[in-house]
Amino acid sequence: MTTPGFETQPTRAAGPRGRWEAVVSADRATFDAQSPDGTVPFPEGRAPHLVALEADEILIGRSTGTPSVRPGIDLSDTLEDRSVSREHALLVAQTDGSYAIVDLGSSNGTKVNDDPVRADSPTPRRLLNGDRIAVGLWTTIEIRVRDQRGTERIERRSSSAPT
Repeated sequence: MTTPGFETQPTRAAGPRGRWEAVVSADRATFDAQSPDGTVPFPEGRAPHLVALEADEILIGRSTGTPSVRPGIDLSDTLEDRSVSREHALLVAQTDGSYAIVDLGSSNGTKVNDDPVRADSPTPRRLLNGDRIAVGLWTTIEIRVRDQRGTERIERRSSSAPT
């Protein structure tokens, strides 16, 4: 999938900046903040899911049952969150081996560390180790960067770091 206006660069599973992965989970605090009326039940007992970030572009969304939409982080089936758009957001590899995120005009928005990602932004939002992406009613995707030995890198976004 190539998104108009966004340049992607080839990346490796473990480049000089480490191996990137995403931990996808149902987050109770995110759910409670967005579902005050309680009409939708929280998916108790859903185990976190680890996704290796290896492609130049990784779609976050829900599959349609057809080959045309195949998210790399698929929030249908066992990870289902119906508040996630079919083509919700896109993780885009950067020239330095890191990733950035773009909201694809989703219905319910995308947040990184509680800050909204604007769908009309011409620049993808850079991601760092420990960043938490919120999509849908309860889905949280935590970004992790591991070094060549598999040890999680220490560096994280400081509260004063630019996005």
